[in-house]
Amino acid sequence: MVTYYSRFIPDASKITYPLRKLLVKNSTFKWTKACEDAFSKLKNEISSDRILTPYNPESPLIITCDASPTSIAGILSHVLNGIEKPIAFASRSLTPAERNYSQLDREALAIVFAVNHFFIAPIHQKYYSTDIAINEVHQLCYSTIFEISTEELTTKTIVQETDKDEVLSKIKQALLNGETDNIEYTLEAEILFKGQRAVIPKMLQSKILEELHKTHVDITKMKQLARRYCIWKGIDRDIENAVKSCQNCAEVKSSPAKAPVHHWEEPTSNWDRIHIDYAGPIENHYFLIVISARSRWAEIRIIKDAPISEKTVELLKDIFSTRGFPKAMVSDNATIFVSETFKQFCRRSGIFQKLIAPGHPATNGLAERNVQTLKQL
Repeated sequence: MVTYYSRFIPDASKITYPLRKLLVKNSTFKWTKACEDAFSKLKNEISSDRILTPYNPESPLIITCDASPTSIAGILSHVLNGIEKPIAFASRSLTPAERNYSQLDREALAIVFAVNHFFIAPIHQKYYSTDIAINEVHQLCYSTIFEISTEELTTKTIVQETDKDEVLSKIKQALLNGETDNIEYTLEAEILFKGQRAVIPKMLQSKILEELHKTHVDITKMKQLARRYCIWKGIDRDIENAVKSCQNCAEVKSSPAKAPVHHWEEPTSNWDRIHIDYAGPIENHYFLIVISARSRWAEIRIIKDAPISEKTVELLKDIFSTRGFPKAMVSDNATIFVSETFKQFCRRSGIFQKLIAPGHPATNGLAERNVQTLKQL
């Protein structure tokens, strides 16, 4: 609120500086005399005539409401020269039960609170006499909110579209004429209700779906929200279709859960299982990387020409001449490693060849990590 009205407060930034320091990340919250002085000065400024304006019965009123997880508030204002000038402020803490409300319900509660708090009888004298029941006064007051609203969805539009709807208009007329025994439907402020839920005419259903899905909740939460406020035939199906066709949801939706990764068993001896791969071209050279799965020891051989199976076999023979032959060798599905020449070399050498799944280089993670290391050098 202080930020919103700071344009009317001289040196607002200077006054609020001690308080803003308390909001710095990782800073210690310590309420000092400077903070107390700044807080008191802000209260005086907000209640001064620079910000507050006297009530004028000839000027239109605006009630601005807001809700947090712990409190609700309202501001009664006039618009003077295109600028909102507050007349009065009101707020209260939420009860433990009210804190469990959804944000939508808390904001609705803030509207009810503000309308009740700022209800000024003389404004409405032309609408009712002193013997009208209090609930009728409240209903009139809430209807006034919707009448001045600029939103597309108001009680007025719902009533208008209900009267135009071929099916709902007949139900409504039957209720007004007392020509139906159907106790499922009732009328409240000219709006058709089924139980506690407003029956939405066909022309407004798409707009209601947009409002329900404004925060891009999933199908289940959207249905739960709808079941508290509105209803129409086939609403569950329409909600499912709306969520499934939402482009924003599709773009941010998490990918299907990946299958659990099978970890390689730890070899009993060094060089029992090796992982191989090529890196390059790097500086016009190619690097054959051979990693021991147990010791993580890496043997690297460098060649200038693009690798082929025959050259790879030659390099491996050189490595194996000092390290010995492994029991198993893991590689990707590159042509070099699946050629008949390479397969025959493995068979003759008694090496069990293991190929990783196509498109899953992480399966050969030992070799891949060394490839990335070489690329970063």
